[in-house]
Amino acid sequence: MGISLLIGAAVPLILMAVLRKKYKCRISIFLYGCAVMLLFAFILEQLVHSLVLSSPVGIQIRNNIWFYGLYGGFMAGLFEESGRYLLFRFVLKNRQKNNYDALMYGAGHGGIEMFVLLSLSMINNLVYSIEINTGAMNHVLENLSGTRLDTMRSVVAQLTGASPWMFLVSPIERIAALVIQLSLSVLVWFAVKNRKYFFLYPLAIGLHMLVDMIAVIAGKAGLNIAVVEFIVYIFAACTVWIASHFWKKAGQQEA
Repeated sequence: MGISLLIGAAVPLILMAVLRKKYKCRISIFLYGCAVMLLFAFILEQLVHSLVLSSPVGIQIRNNIWFYGLYGGFMAGLFEESGRYLLFRFVLKNRQKNNYDALMYGAGHGGIEMFVLLSLSMINNLVYSIEINTGAMNHVLENLSGTRLDTMRSVVAQLTGASPWMFLVSPIERIAALVIQLSLSVLVWFAVKNRKYFFLYPLAIGLHMLVDMIAVIAGKAGLNIAVVEFIVYIFAACTVWIASHFWKKAGQQEA
């Protein structure tokens, strides 16, 4: 858990430092990426989920693995890629000379996601684990009842029943997700920078939707975790190839 926590915090910062030193990228772009991710994915998107998934239609969506995967993937793609597009289009309108800033933005966007979903969750797990190992969790359970008690018992069962190596699966997955976020940032960057490539914006939404949908459906279907991660890494490699292709084409035209 401690190793996963450190990876989640260190990888985005190291990536930011490398881009800053080697390609003269601006730290402000990294911070913009963090802010857009927090606002569009962790706040606005979650507000929409709370409204939709609590409705009669939402109940139908949650009860169907295919609808749930499609809905979750589309909403993630729509909100995150639209956040990217709006920032590049209006905030950074005249500040797109250095194309490597697209990677710097992706490092912030995907990096804060990595930190929240990996490092913060591992802090939670570590706290619970210490309470379990010291016996303090027994006192916590005594003071709970109903749904909260059932939830906490489930957490204890998951932590005590998991093999240690399972806690290293999360950083492996998050690294692939970060690579995808970097690639999608490149696509939206050139969609804004060159009107000829505007189609890269809806393409980014579609790719984002597809990878999230695959991950959700594969997880719900109970596929082996190694198979799921293999699929995600294949998809990450594809997004890198697509982003590299359009980077080269756009770069040639700029030259």
